[in-house]
Amino acid sequence: MRDQLQGWFGRVTKAVTAAAWGTFAALAGPWTEGPGVTEIRLHLEEAARESLRRNPRQDVVATVELNGVRWEQVHVHLKGSTGSFRPLDERPSWTLDLDDRVPQRRFRGTSKFHLNNAAEDPSFFGEWLGHAAFARAGIPSPEVSHAVVWLGDRRIGVYVMKEGFTDEFLQRHWPEPGWALFEPVRGSDVDGTMVCRAGSADAGFPKGSATSKRAWLDQLDSAAFLRFQSVEVLLAHRDGYTLARNNYRILVEPRTGRLAWLPHGMDQVLQPVELTWNPVPAGAVARWLREDPDRVSQYAAVARQVYAEVFAGSALEDSLEVAVKRVLPVITPTEARSVRAGVEELKGRLRARQEFLRGQTFVADRALVLGAGPVPVTGWQVVRMGSEGGGTQMECSEIGPVLELHAAGPGVVAWRAEVVLGVGRYRWSGRVRNTDLEPLAFGQNHGVALRVSGDRPRASGGLQASPWRPLAVEFSVTAGPETVQLNCELRAANGTAQFALGSLQLEKLE
Repeated sequence: MRDQLQGWFGRVTKAVTAAAWGTFAALAGPWTEGPGVTEIRLHLEEAARESLRRNPRQDVVATVELNGVRWEQVHVHLKGSTGSFRPLDERPSWTLDLDDRVPQRRFRGTSKFHLNNAAEDPSFFGEWLGHAAFARAGIPSPEVSHAVVWLGDRRIGVYVMKEGFTDEFLQRHWPEPGWALFEPVRGSDVDGTMVCRAGSADAGFPKGSATSKRAWLDQLDSAAFLRFQSVEVLLAHRDGYTLARNNYRILVEPRTGRLAWLPHGMDQVLQPVELTWNPVPAGAVARWLREDPDRVSQYAAVARQVYAEVFAGSALEDSLEVAVKRVLPVITPTEARSVRAGVEELKGRLRARQEFLRGQTFVADRALVLGAGPVPVTGWQVVRMGSEGGGTQMECSEIGPVLELHAAGPGVVAWRAEVVLGVGRYRWSGRVRNTDLEPLAFGQNHGVALRVSGDRPRASGGLQASPWRPLAVEFSVTAGPETVQLNCELRAANGTAQFALGSLQLEKLE
């Protein structure tokens, strides 16, 4: 009997000790000091499951186990956009709110976190890498780790686990009272609808489309914004504020009342790897700043500094590998192989992006100086967008050196050169000839063309076979210096085009 009691006491002591350590781990923070992978078990009544099938965005009540610690009365719902949303019975993404029913309840310092299915990120580490880049630049963003998720007895698999934009997140980075965090509604820019997600809604935020551009710029922390913009662009965060007017939050800082931008939704970074350091932005605030030559020069200086601090060298990749090695041992071998393959592809994009940025111009004194008359354009390289075609530089007896393109299958192939231009109006011209070209089964602007990057005109030569003929396109640079891409382009399923190399010239008109 005594042995039985001692055995029972030992089991209870072990269980209590484990629960105590589990509770400590669950409540401790920050995330980066916790385990590489959190085990999360979601328990839903059948009525809650049916509710999520009918109304996936509406909260239901669940019991949740976090690393073995049981949490009752947790609000959960499904999340995700068009590309990543999955229904309950597949592999859904989740939002868990811990203190909606039980105030002051925290898991590793936060009351809310998201479980993202990484449907558009096979590496499961794009969001982590984006967070790491912004952290190295000194710009706060929610912590990112990983989890293995169960729904009842069904193991759903590995997930990206991301801290929410909560009061606790803001208090950790801005301890002073008076802050507020605003979220755009349905992809709104600053002239659209915003909702306060944390802090005080009366924190001095400019409201409504009637708010003037001047009012926004007067309240903007422009130095912080340029740093934010630099990280977004150098990271090639194609779905962020600068490039897509998407995935961002705006903070009203407590001491100054200034507005600062925070990053979000970074599962698709480093795409494309050949994004210029100074692209034409989509976000209104970034566009407004480009109208001021002094701000453009400041952006160039900040971009160069951010490149040196964040993207030069191997530190970012080394940190990524450390994080990956914490995750792989605690997921299934099949998952580990898939994640490793995705991470290697992500590393390849990171290295390609770093290599591309090393060749970019970050300073104004490298701008192309154009005097009277046209100057030749040099430095041409072949680029492909879906096409299996290619390009060759060759000699033509009647016109001299030519850049030849041949289309093979659906897509676009082009010769591309980059020039850094100051403010002004320009004319780019050249001579081209082509065989009969087979049109693509999709898209517009088929055929041969001279095209300039950004939302600018193009000079099209069409699809029909033609002898040598001139093409020209005029365009403007309104906020220089700007890295402009000049494309000798072929959009066709089949056929050949040639561009006379000596005729490809750029001229400043005014």
